[in-house]
This record gives sequence, structure tokens and C-alpha cells, in this order.
Amino acid sequence: MTRGGLVRAWVVWWLLGMALWLLLEDLATTAEDVDGAVAAALGATAAVVAVSRARPRPGSSRGWSRMWRPLVSLVTDLPRLVAVLWRAVRHGERDPGRVRAVPFSCQPDPERRAAQIALATLAGSVAPSTVVITVQSADDTLLFHELLAGEGRRAADPLELG
Repeated sequence: MTRGGLVRAWVVWWLLGMALWLLLEDLATTAEDVDGAVAAALGATAAVVAVSRARPRPGSSRGWSRMWRPLVSLVTDLPRLVAVLWRAVRHGERDPGRVRAVPFSCQPDPERRAAQIALATLAGSVAPSTVVITVQSADDTLLFHELLAGEGRRAADPLELG
């Protein structure tokens, strides 16, 4: 990345950090604004350093084009989760869900495997009706709990990492 690109990236990260600070601060004082500017500068510097030192690897973009899926499922699963909770509270219908296992092929490189498992666990647990329990790299299995029947592999591995 060029020097101008790094400066532009730093400014964008600083603006995002400062906007977040202003959104979350409860006192609009000069001291708070200075604290926010310093915190945003530290965050922007860390982000630019991390981006500038990152080395792209072949296949490293796999899954990034599907990052919207867990966020969509967070919204679309909520009405279904509320319906399950309503039935449990109102009518006493208590379906504990089920634990399922699906095939999940892990990367051979230990570092990439650890990143793949961490990202798959996080992304698969965003939706309120699915929680990834573990990824067993020994037998290439993703173990997850689904509250609603039929969620399946797409809910447990929305980024299709395995």
C-alpha cells in the first residue's frame, strides 16, 4: 500500500473510531472529546499497521464474500426464536432442540486450521437458534446445537468454511 493509501486508511479508521466514540459517550465535554480523539488515533494506527503488515495468502478470502449471512440470520431467526419462547412460556411446549454433527474439512496447516475453527465457531453461533459447540479436527466434524429443526449445515457453517 502506498503512503497516500495508508494516510487515507488512517483517516477513515480515525473517523470511524471517533464517530463510535461520540455515539457512545454520555458527556459532551472537551475532555471527553479529546479522549475520544486519542483513542480513535490509537485504534486507527493499530488498524493501519495490521493492514499494512498483512500478507495475503492464496485462498485467504474464502468466506469473506459470505460475511453477511450470519448477520442476516441474526435478524431472521429472532421472530422464530420468539415464537419458540412464546410457546414455551404460554403453552408449556418445551422442545430442547437437538445436537447435530456435520462434516467439516479442516485446513492441514495448524495456524490456518485454528483461524478456520475460530471463525466458523463465531459465525455459526451468531444466529440465536444455533450454537456451535466444537469443531473436531481429528475426525473433521462440526458439532452444533440447533433450537429449531431443519436449521442444518447452512446455519452452523454460514461462511461455508469447512
